[in-house]
Amino acid sequence: MVARSTSWTILLGLFVVFCNWLFIGAKIFQVLEEHEEEDIRIVDNDLVEKLVKSVVGRSFESEKEVLDFIKEIDAARNVTVKTGVDNRSSSLDYMEALFFCLTIVTTIGYGHVQITTDAGKIFCCFYAFFGIPITLTMLAAIGGKLADGNRFLEDQVKKRLAFLKKHPDTIRFVNIFIVTTVNLGVFFFLPAYIFCRLETEWSYLDALYYVFITLSTVGFGDYVATQETRPTYTQNVAYKIGMFCWIMTGLCFLASVFDLLVEEMKGIEDRIKGEITKPSGDSDLDNEKGKDIQGQDMKDEQHGEGMSLRARTSKKTVSHEEMEETETCLPDKEKHA
Repeated sequence: MVARSTSWTILLGLFVVFCNWLFIGAKIFQVLEEHEEEDIRIVDNDLVEKLVKSVVGRSFESEKEVLDFIKEIDAARNVTVKTGVDNRSSSLDYMEALFFCLTIVTTIGYGHVQITTDAGKIFCCFYAFFGIPITLTMLAAIGGKLADGNRFLEDQVKKRLAFLKKHPDTIRFVNIFIVTTVNLGVFFFLPAYIFCRLETEWSYLDALYYVFITLSTVGFGDYVATQETRPTYTQNVAYKIGMFCWIMTGLCFLASVFDLLVEEMKGIEDRIKGEITKPSGDSDLDNEKGKDIQGQDMKDEQHGEGMSLRARTSKKTVSHEEMEETETCLPDKEKHA
C-alpha cells in the first residue's frame, strides 16, 4: 500500500502541515467569530440588567416561573444553563476553536459549535475542502507505520502457534482476534472508562457509545466530551489536548486494524476462489488430455491401416509387373505351353 512506502521524512512533513493547518485555522475562526460575539454581548448585558431590575422585590409563584426567568437570562447572556434542553454555546475561545477545527478535518463534525458570521461560514467550507484531504493522507501514512505493531503481534502469534502450522486458517483467526481485541481495549474500552470518570453525567455505556461514534467519524453530537468546565483552565486545556491525541492515534490504529482485516479477507477470498476453480480446471485438463490421447490413437490406427493398404497394393503391383516381365523373357514354346 502507499501508506507503508511513505518515508518518515514525508510523514513528518505531513504532520507539520496538518498541525499548522489546525493552529492557523483555529485562530482565523476565533477572529471571525469574535467580533460578532462582542457586539451581541454588549446588547445582551444591557438586557440582563433590565431583566434583573424588573424582578427586584418580586416573588415567584411557581417553579415554572423561576425556570422561565432563568432561561430569559440565559438567552440574554448567550451562555448555556444546563436544563437538558440545549448543549450549544456561541462562545469560542482558542482551545475550543482548535477542537472545532479537529472535528472538521477528521469529518467527525459534532455540531457543538455554531458558526454565525457569513465570513466564518465561507472560510469553514474552504477550510474543510483542503483540510480533509491533508488529514486523510496523514492518517493513512501514520496508519501504515503503526500497522507494523500489528504485524509484530501477528509474528508473535505465529511463533506461539507453530504447532498449528498445518492449519493456517486457525492461526489467522487467532491473530485477527488478538490484534482486534488489543486495539479495542486500548482505544475503546479504556478511553470509555476514562470518559466515564471525567464526565460526571455519563454512564459507562454512554462513554462507550461516544467513543465508537467519535472514532467511526459518525459524530452525532449528542455526546461531546470537554464541554464540562474543569476546575482550572490548565485542567481544561490538558483535557482537550488529551482528547486531540486520543482521536488522532485512535483513527490511525483503527485504520491499521481495518487494513489488516481487509488483507485477511482478501486472502480468504483468494483461497475460496482457488478451491472452487481448481477441480474444474483439473477435470477440463484431464478431458483435454484424454481427447488428445484418443485422437492420437485414432490417428495411429488410421496411419497403420493406410500403411497396410499401401503395402498390400504395392505387393500386388509388383507381382503383376514381375509376371509381365517374366512372360516377356520366356521363349515362345513356353509361352504357348
